[in-house]
Amino acid sequence: IGSVHYLEFEGRFLGFDRGLDETIAYVRENFGGDGLQFSKRYFETLCKLPEKGNFDILGHFDLNTKNNEKGQFIDTSCREYLHAGFEAIHALKGKIPLFEVNTGAIARGYRTSPYPQMEFLKEFRSCGYGAVITSDCHNKDFLDCAFADAAALLAQAGFDSKWILTEDGFREVSL
Repeated sequence: IGSVHYLEFEGRFLGFDRGLDETIAYVRENFGGDGLQFSKRYFETLCKLPEKGNFDILGHFDLNTKNNEKGQFIDTSCREYLHAGFEAIHALKGKIPLFEVNTGAIARGYRTSPYPQMEFLKEFRSCGYGAVITSDCHNKDFLDCAFADAAALLAQAGFDSKWILTEDGFREVSL
């Protein structure tokens, strides 16, 4: 699973995958409070994943919005934001075959719905990516947290299958 939790600043890597207040402070201190610039840097960094390894799954594609469900620091419907995300999806096409629909933020109380957002799900679909539903589980009690919600979002985006890991490798199954 390839994912990004840190962004580089002047040779240092600073983590942004924190709680709401810490994320807002991170955006304020490193991007002058501009959530769009933060998100653009995040997506640009995501595009570099294939340089770092050979990944099967693109992990939590829009992790930058984990703490933004109510629009606290970025309008995820704005054209520039969506364009940055679409560019990343296209840049990674053919390099990482599967993407993750993540429910971990629900289990941990950061969100009420899985991510990525619908516009990105539809773009992943149109680009031929396969979908994996995961809980990004840090607690066995939440291993299948909100999987039905994630499957419903995939179906709404036009998917009719998901990929699961078996003893013989990844296999496509019906939603």
